[in-house]
Amino acid sequence: MIQKIKDMHIKKRDIIIMSILLLVILGSIIGSYIVQHQPKAKEVVVQVNGKEILRTPLNKDAIYVIKDGVAELSDDPDISIEKMGKEAVATWHDVNILYIKDNKAFIKESNCSNQVCVHSPAITGENFDFPIACLPHALVVTIE
Repeated sequence: MIQKIKDMHIKKRDIIIMSILLLVILGSIIGSYIVQHQPKAKEVVVQVNGKEILRTPLNKDAIYVIKDGVAELSDDPDISIEKMGKEAVATWHDVNILYIKDNKAFIKESNCSNQVCVHSPAITGENFDFPIACLPHALVVTIE
């Protein structure tokens, strides 16, 4: 038995190949661990009547006009209920203006009757346990 071990001669080339294989295996394990444990980017999710109507990144500043259950990106930085005129009359349409700014989401304006959604604090990536809700419009804003 001792003779067999003495006869086994590991060549320098074999050591290099085994080292390379070991590095590839370790690199694969570490790479997959990093990918699996990388934090997912937070998203703002808007639902109306339980149906998701918008999912957008929290880290991208934007203004959305949510009218009658449809969310549209606004290119007007000064959009307001007043500027919308007849399109925002409460007896005709349900309108909420959602701001996503500096990793925060909040309802800037609404034509709902109680304004709870407007007075709700902004939700952030760190503080998102309590959603923003507009009960008259059946609207809920969360972060996932």
